[in-house]
Amino acid sequence: MTVNKAYAILKNEGFIFIDRRHGATVMPLAEGQTEFKAKLENELRLVISEASLKGIPRDEFMQMCAAIFNEVTFQTNSISE
Repeated sequence: MTVNKAYAILKNEGFIFIDRRHGATVMPLAEGQTEFKAKLENELRLVISEASLKGIPRDEFMQMCAAIFNEVTFQTNSISE
């Protein structure tokens, strides 16, 4: 059951394509980009709106985003090496 959930999440996120005859294949990055970017923009709108409503200044919000982005990309690069 856990594996099925993992496959469902990966499919919904656009990382894999599932075909009953050929199984799961990893999606090329360009194919899932459009859907991913649209979903990301919607999620960012919600987060930005909430931060704005809570009074977080734009500069502070952008610094937080940059710090988290750098942290995550550093961890991702470390794992792949």
